[in-house]
Parts: sequence; C-alpha cells; structure tokens
Amino acid sequence: MANSVKTSMQPVAPLDLRIPMSDGALIAVHRYPAPNGAPAPAVLMTTPYMKEGNAGWARRLNECGYEALIADVRGINGSQARYEGLFSEREIQDGAELVEWIARQPFCDGGVALGGASYCGANQLLIAARQPKGLRCIAPTVSPVDTYRDMFHRGAMPTHVWWPTHTYLPSRQTDTMQRGLVGFFNDVLCPPCDNEAHRRRSPEAGLTKITCPVLCLGGWHDYFLRGTIRVFNLVSGPKRLVVGPWGHCESDAFDELIPWLDYWLRGRGPNPTTSERVRLFRTGIDRWESRDDWVNTARMQWQRWHLITTAAAIPVHANISTVGAALNPKRQHAGDARDGISVWAEDGVFDGEPVTAVTDLTGPIGVRLVMCSSECRDLDLRVRLSVVAADGSCLQLVEGRLRASHRATNVEKSWRTNDGEVVVPWHEHEREELLPLGESVAIDMEVDPICHRLAPGDRLRMGITIVRADDVVAPSSVIIDPQTRILLPVETHTN
Repeated sequence: MANSVKTSMQPVAPLDLRIPMSDGALIAVHRYPAPNGAPAPAVLMTTPYMKEGNAGWARRLNECGYEALIADVRGINGSQARYEGLFSEREIQDGAELVEWIARQPFCDGGVALGGASYCGANQLLIAARQPKGLRCIAPTVSPVDTYRDMFHRGAMPTHVWWPTHTYLPSRQTDTMQRGLVGFFNDVLCPPCDNEAHRRRSPEAGLTKITCPVLCLGGWHDYFLRGTIRVFNLVSGPKRLVVGPWGHCESDAFDELIPWLDYWLRGRGPNPTTSERVRLFRTGIDRWESRDDWVNTARMQWQRWHLITTAAAIPVHANISTVGAALNPKRQHAGDARDGISVWAEDGVFDGEPVTAVTDLTGPIGVRLVMCSSECRDLDLRVRLSVVAADGSCLQLVEGRLRASHRATNVEKSWRTNDGEVVVPWHEHEREELLPLGESVAIDMEVDPICHRLAPGDRLRMGITIVRADDVVAPSSVIIDPQTRILLPVETHTN
C-alpha cells in the first residue's frame, strides 16, 4: 500500500486546549496542528497515561499531514474533572463528545479517526460503539476487549495488579489517587468472578454496535492477543487484521496505520479491507502472509495430539513464590510468574514425536487437561506449548492459564470443531466450583492462537506448572491423565 508523502517540519510545542464537556467538565487536550494550516483530517487519542508522553506519536501523524490530538481522560493530569472509575460511562461519553467537537472545528475537514494502543485501544472500541458524528475509522492496537478475562483476571487469576499504582499515583490529582486505588481494588480486582460491572465496562459488549471501519493490530507475543482476534471476529463492518512478531506496545504500527487512515479519511490508495484483509506473520519461517480471513476452515483439519502417554505426577507449589523462571523466556516479556507470560518455569515437560513434513499451524488451539488431585480443592493451572527443533533448541509458542474452580464452560459460546469438541472454551467465571478429591476432571483451557510452521524434525512440547489456590499452604502433587489432549489447527497446504 502507498504511504502518505511526509512533510518536512520542525517540532513545535502543541496547542494547550481545555474542551468543555456536556456536564461542564474541561478535558485537557494537546493539539498538534497539521503542517500546512489547511483543514485536515484529525486523529484523536484519549489516554490515562499523560498526554505529554505521546508527543512522538502525534508528530509522526503531523508529518503525514494529519491533525493529532491527545486528551487526558477525566481525573488525570490536566483534566480536572472527578474521576469515576475504569472505563466509566462518563469517560467514554467524553471521548464521543471530543470526536464530535473536533469534527466541527475549522482546523478539521470533518473526518476524525481514533488511535492508540492497549488501554487507548479499548476505549476506542467503547467510543466507537456510541457512533459519534464525524468518526470515520478506528485502529485499536494490542487492545484488551474484556476487563475480566483480558486485563485483570486472566484465567480467573489476578493479573496486572500493578496497573493502578502506575496509573493513579502519577495522576497529579489527590482525589483520583484515592478514588482510583480504592475503587480498583474493591470493585475490579478483589471480586473473584465476572460480574455486571465488568461486562458494562468491557468493549466486547458493544462490538456489534460499531459501524465504522476497524483496523485490528496485534502481536503474537502480546498478552492481549485474545482481544485482537475477538474484535476482528465479532465486529461486522469493514475490518482488517494484522498480527506481527510483536509484544505489547512494541510494534511500529505506523506502517499499517497510515495507509488505513489515508484510505478512510482521504480516499487514497486501495481499500485495505479487500486488498489485504488479513496479514499474518508466520513464525518458524519469519514470513508475512496475506489471507482472506483469520481462519480458513476449508483448508484446516484438526489434528489430535496426546503428548502425555502415561499417567504422570506433577508437583504442586504451595504458593507462587516458589515458581522458578523460564529458561527461554520470550524477549518481549519481563516480570515474574505471577503476572507475566512466557516467564514461568515448567515443572512437567512432555514431548511429542518429531513431525516428518512441513506443517503449518494457523488458528486456535484446543487444550484439554485431564487431572486428578487427592489433596487440593483448587489449583492455578499454567500450560505452555513450545517447539523443540532437531538441534535441541526450544522456542515458546503459546500458553494459557486457568484457576481450576472456574472450569465451568458454556459450550454454546465456545469455539468447537464440527464434531462438537471444544477448542476455545468460554468460561463463564460466574461461580467457583471446588475440585472433587480423588476424581479425574477434564478441564478445557483457553490458550493463545497460533500462526507457525513446523519443520521436519520439530517436536511439540507441553509444559505444565501448578500452584495451590485453596486455603492450604503446603506442597502437593496431581496426576495428569494420558487422556489430556491438544487439538492443532493444521492447514492442508504447504508452500
């Protein structure tokens, strides 16, 4: 796709705006004017992470001829309004009002897009669901879509517990520090199950209301990859999916963003939702591929793998503090086993037979763990799939986690094979169901999707780590049954 012609310019200080909302609040916005002074399309980001920290993003948009505006969400930094909680109704209404305000200004030609990554991608989806006048397209990047399943209770385990201190403490507003921290821990993190408050603030609930074009940008090593795929699958309007070899917020999205903006805001270049609707980076051969859809069911067959051939005892950690570090973490990640992905050591390792031919895996993976515990009423389960090359080197592919008491699955909402087997389970997370002691239990686990090529001689490896989640602090063990299976999405062609 052709990129916009960039205009040479010297960085200038942004214009400092205070934009009134319908409730009288003033939202602080930095406006970076387009270089030629004529009315131009505008791109808006609304962020809780301080508008000043995104000047580089804004100036790159300026270089491509766009107006760029970055707003502090209410209660943060320069927006001196009362903070009302994570993705509050009022915060999202502010975003919709900002879009309409910008579209009416003399500096704007009437067309507005939304941009930004992570949190700033999730609120794009929430704002777009309100269909504000003037909004032409959005580009959510590495974005969560569910505040329970993606952001703060991945697999029903508390995650991103550091987020409120990194967000609210620097907010420069005492009331926000207090209300933000108390509200987060009381209302978001501490309730163990999904609830109406999570559903109300989650973008997924409003995806069917989005009518503007959506560019879904994600990374194979991003912990919100699940959200990127779900947005692409669930929105019904014009859409495009790009997934690269990236971790969280590390991709250079401008190579994808600018052609997207150029088409929908200026009518330049080919339609990106028809000319290259899906673009995936295939790991294993490090090659970009263009496709018509995320998964081609006509070219895919499910292969069942049983990597565990005999019953195996896996040690159970008394608590998370004794879980070691992975020997081969992905370079995109840091942190500890409590919160990060790719960083936990594997206590049980099971290898399959080497493949004998080139094998392309594209799509979701189904993992069913069959296990028995004689002592533990609840467990935190971590499962990882890796590929071991013929030379013995090991590359992490995908992983998933689940608290065993949240294993209840809504089969009708799950992704299933034609034979009805669950591939991507939809865990309701509405109640806790303790494990029956001494009985085998089959648990479907959600793991990340994949786009990888296995070379002849490659072996799949399953790694398992388990931590107690009941009220007993003592090491134990569980038995993993050979009925444990993996469903792999194998494409029937090779290139």
